[in-house]
Amino acid sequence: MDTLTYLSNKFNLPSSIDVDLKPTIIPNFGRHELAELFAELKFKYGAEIGVEQGAYSEILCKANPDMKLFAVDAWTVYRGYKDHTRQEKLDAFYKIARKRLAAYKCEIVKKFSLEAVNNFIY
Repeated sequence: MDTLTYLSNKFNLPSSIDVDLKPTIIPNFGRHELAELFAELKFKYGAEIGVEQGAYSEILCKANPDMKLFAVDAWTVYRGYKDHTRQEKLDAFYKIARKRLAAYKCEIVKKFSLEAVNNFIY
């Protein structure tokens, strides 16, 4: 069974879901449930783009300890980045993420997302 059919059955979604349209809303389903769903689906590889301190990456890893997670973030200040404007703050976040994710099957990819995508093209 393909993933879309599985999700349609599990969440009693309409059988006519058009994957080209905006996302389908699943009530009472958030990030923690998504991590558990990935484990249920037995996903073996995953990626989080924009890791910051690694909090959600850790949730993904805990929910699915057999998965190899690629944690992608540049941890670099750049023009137009309004969330964090001091490199020292991002350096501290990088250290926190490395420490937080060290116990898991997690590979830290310290690159901008458009640069990191080349790591995954086969």
